[in-house]
Formats: sequence, C-alpha cells, structure tokens
Amino acid sequence: MKGLLQWALVLLPWAAETVRGQASNTTTSPLDLISQIPQCAVSCVTDSFLGSGCPLDNIAQCVCTNTTLLEGLSGCVQTSCEWRDQLKLSYMTDDLCRPYPHASRDLEIKLVVAVLAVLTFPVVILRLVSRRSIAGKLELDDWTTLVTAIVLAATMGCVIASAKLGFGLHYWNVNPAHAQRIIQLYYAVQMLYIIVLILAKVSIVALFARVFPSRKFQLVNRLVFVFLVGHGLVFTFVIMFECTPIAGIWDRTLIRKCVDLNAVALASAILSIVEDIVILAMPIQQLSQLQLGSKKKLAVIFMFSLGSFACITSIVRLRWLVLFADSYDTTWDNVDFVTWSITEISVALMCGSLPALRPLFKKIPGLLTTIRGPTVEIKETHDRGSSHMSLRDKGVIPMSPKSSSMEPDVEEDMIIIHISNDHDPRMKPLPPHRCSHLLINPLGEEAEPLVAGTGLQA
Repeated sequence: MKGLLQWALVLLPWAAETVRGQASNTTTSPLDLISQIPQCAVSCVTDSFLGSGCPLDNIAQCVCTNTTLLEGLSGCVQTSCEWRDQLKLSYMTDDLCRPYPHASRDLEIKLVVAVLAVLTFPVVILRLVSRRSIAGKLELDDWTTLVTAIVLAATMGCVIASAKLGFGLHYWNVNPAHAQRIIQLYYAVQMLYIIVLILAKVSIVALFARVFPSRKFQLVNRLVFVFLVGHGLVFTFVIMFECTPIAGIWDRTLIRKCVDLNAVALASAILSIVEDIVILAMPIQQLSQLQLGSKKKLAVIFMFSLGSFACITSIVRLRWLVLFADSYDTTWDNVDFVTWSITEISVALMCGSLPALRPLFKKIPGLLTTIRGPTVEIKETHDRGSSHMSLRDKGVIPMSPKSSSMEPDVEEDMIIIHISNDHDPRMKPLPPHRCSHLLINPLGEEAEPLVAGTGLQA
C-alpha cells in the first residue's frame, strides 16, 4: 500500500503537468495519462522522481531541467522496455517538457561541417585545375579524388539533415516522429564514411604508383591497394547487413538479429590507423635516397608526411568511439564521434591534394619566388652488371651547350633518386618518349619534358 501511495504521489502531479501542456481542448485526464505509462517504465519513473527531490507542485520544471535525472530515466527505460513502449513514454515526456528549452549541439555540427567543406572542396577543385593545367590531363589518382569529394559531399549532407531532425539533442528530447529518419541517416553516414575513407587512401596509393616506378615498391603498392579495397568491401558489406532484416536497423519494432556494431566500428578504426601508418612509411626508402640539402629534404618529407594529420584525427576519433560505446544518450554523445569522422575523411582528402597545388601557386607572381622546387633525375641501376641508365642517357636531360665536357647541365637543386632495377636485366630500357614523364618534382608538379640536345622545353 505504501508503495502504491508513493507511485500515485509521483505520477499524479506529473500527469497533471502533462495535461496542462497539451492543447486546451484536450479531454485527457491525469488518471487516463497515468494508465498510458508502459508497465515496464513505471519503476523507472517512480525511482527517478522519488530520488530527485522535486517538489510536487513544480515537478515539470524540476524534471525537465535536470539532465542527470532524465539521463538516468532514459537509460532505465531503454534497458527495461521494448521500442514501442520507449516511444510511448517518449511522447509523454515530450509533451511534459515541450515548454522548456532543450540543449542542442546542432549548431556545433553545422559549423564543423561548414568549415570542413569550405576548406576541403576548394582544395580539391584547385588540385584538379592544377593537374589539368600542368600535366594536361587527369590521372587515376585525380579521378579517384574527384569521386571521393562527391561522396564526401553526400556524407556531409546526411549529417546536416540529421542535425535538423534532432541529432545533437539529448536522446530524450528528440521528437519521436523523427527517430527512424535519424537512424536511417546515421546508417547511410556509416557506409559513406567507409567509402570516402578507402577512396581517399586509394588516391594516395595511386599517386605513389605514378611517382615511384621501382618494381619492389610497385609490388608493395599493389598489395596495399588490394588490402584497402578488401577492407572497404568487407566493412561496407557488414554495415549494410548489420541487422537481419535490414529494415530492423531503423524499425526497432521488428524482430531482428544484429551484429555488435561497436565491435565492428572499433575493428575498422584500428585497421584504418594501421593503414595510415603503412601508407606514411611506404615512401620512406625512396625519399631516403634523395641527394639534396636539409631545407629541401625537409620540404619533401613534409609533403609526404601530410597524411600524418589524417592519422592523428583517426586516433582522436577512436578515443570518442571507445568513450561512448555504451552510451544511452546516443544523439548527444555521438556528435563528437561523427564530427571527428567527418574531420578524418576531410583531412585525408585535403592531405592528398595539397601537394598538387604548388605548380598552380607558382603561376601567381611573387607568391613562391623564394621557393624553388628541385627536379628529379630517376636513375635505374641494374642488379647485374655495371651498366647504368639514367634520364640523361635517354636524352631527357639536355647537355649544356656551354660545357666543353659531356656532363649534363644539372642545376644545384637537382635530386638524384637511385632506383634499383630489380626486374629481369634482359628487359629493354624504356624509350625516351616514355621516360620524359618521369622527370618530376617531389613537391607535387611534373616538370615539362625537355627536348634532347637543345636545352629547351618542349
């Protein structure tokens, strides 16, 4: 009897407050409203309210402005009730607390996405313009970057749409009518994130394939490419079919069987960090063969280490994933996880595009007059025999008409990259017209081919 009295003392004022918050023409009485509370939620409501110390004459304001109380109530209901019952209590709580302000992080979400969009998409556009104007065409890494940017734009659009529907509010403040749509958008963002992340890394690997022709490096590069594609396909498939039936992902009223999404996200995040480290380490051997001054070597190393920023954002994202893996306030707590996910893939895309902007900036008078990019001579050395072939042998680097010797006119900032020719030595060397495109600048530009014996650019 005492427990029943406590139950009535708590729920009657709450029901009365709820009725007052509804339309003036409502015929719902407090007792009718109490009867609508799901049985599974009664103990959650009474325990939360009795422990809050809220005055019975002002219970609505006390409850609706107490985040700790609502968090405990929400967690209790989520673990005690099925989805339908959760929605019933959610509608009642929404009626009770509608007159009171709700904390929201939607502005934070929109601001982060807007800043990243303003920084990322112009960089990608300038990269494509630079590559087209300098090289005359777009290569595989450029096209991959373009596709990545398009998918990233779709991802950002989904995040903004979810923020407008209530993502960024506390879970108990989200309009129940928007719950399914928010889950659907989050489901789409999960798959798009994997696609963007893998494509951004594939574009970097494609750049390596174009810049470093060593056979051993190309083999490693292909293995990394296959691993990246496999990672993307497997995890996209797992997320796509995370629940059976698929509609059970957003329709929690269905009988469903789901994988542990937190475990999947954790495994994917760890793999992503490992991939970042491998991609960063791949060109180290090639770069270590550069013969140039400290200042220029630092510039080259900086260019290839830009990917470390993406690795850092991956680690920060992993922290938020672990921290809120078991949260009952997902629409609020997951804001950090989602914004860092968008930051990670945006930074990865920018880092892969920034080096290609230097040739474009050189066209602006006075902008880079103090920065002269070293060119590169790629010298192939056979493993067998003592013969040597280089671009100067193939007529790519011209002989100086001022020199009485046969030494090429090489500027002081010329970089020599010795690349082991570990393929069959019986293979014929590349013809001159195939070698001219190998004269590259490690800071992102391709030098214009030189006409043999003239000292003039083609």
